[in-house]
Amino acid sequence: MNQENVCFFLPGIGDNYQEKMRIVMERHGDYLTSLANKVKSAFGIEIMPYLLNNQNADDLLTVWSSNYVCDYLTYQVMREEGKVLPKVLLGYSMGLITCAACSQVFSFEDGITILDEIIKYRSIYEDESMVIIIGLKKETILSAIRQANMLEKVFIACENNELCYVLSGAKKDNLFIEKELINRGSIKTKHMETHFAFHSPYMMQGIERLNEALARISFKECVIPIFSPIKKCEISIGDNVREELIKNMYSTIKWRESVENIAKEEINMFFELGFNKGLTKMSKSICPEKIFTSFV
Repeated sequence: MNQENVCFFLPGIGDNYQEKMRIVMERHGDYLTSLANKVKSAFGIEIMPYLLNNQNADDLLTVWSSNYVCDYLTYQVMREEGKVLPKVLLGYSMGLITCAACSQVFSFEDGITILDEIIKYRSIYEDESMVIIIGLKKETILSAIRQANMLEKVFIACENNELCYVLSGAKKDNLFIEKELINRGSIKTKHMETHFAFHSPYMMQGIERLNEALARISFKECVIPIFSPIKKCEISIGDNVREELIKNMYSTIKWRESVENIAKEEINMFFELGFNKGLTKMSKSICPEKIFTSFV
């Protein structure tokens, strides 16, 4: 298998793949079913009824596990069919967990254990949210937050590109700032399907439990390096990946700068795994001279 000048994008756990399942089952049905059976055997979670029946799941872990399984599947298909092997992996938000599993830092099952532990340590905090802001620069967003005296309440969680940011905070505070930013010219806002204020100081509450849970999991060296969108550099050592998973909870994701830095390292193509094209669409403007494509 050729290892080419390619970076694989791994999305987070906020996508909805239910509408894509007909095509997925036609092409990779046996593989998806085998992974779903692993999840059921190890955790008692039924992801196939959620994915195939286009119905709401009773619990958050079913939704997150479904996305994780689908994204993991696309990496394995690329690997096993002898297609492109990337030089580096870059995960968006909780996509870091999928990156680590694909890079054999820990097992497939360990990835779901980590998702479960994130839900458990944050389950008592239900009044948080995240909102995407499109069409405004960072300075304008920070100005609105500052003028509302909310610099310690609403945080920039993800810096996607020059005109796309994600905010984290309490729901009521996010709603207030969202209205302010619409008045300042935001062309689109969208509330993300998450119960938590990821990538903000809110996620430090109770994080000791997650730290203890990760200490029980064996972390090995990466088979393929993972690029940290927090440190903005490659990491390969298992202990560094464990540290990254903790910091990933409460640190700002510097996506734009990460793509720029990776592009400088002779990477010619960015390839998005999973069954949507969200990362591809928002990343094309960062390095227009590079090739951006996706699994679907």
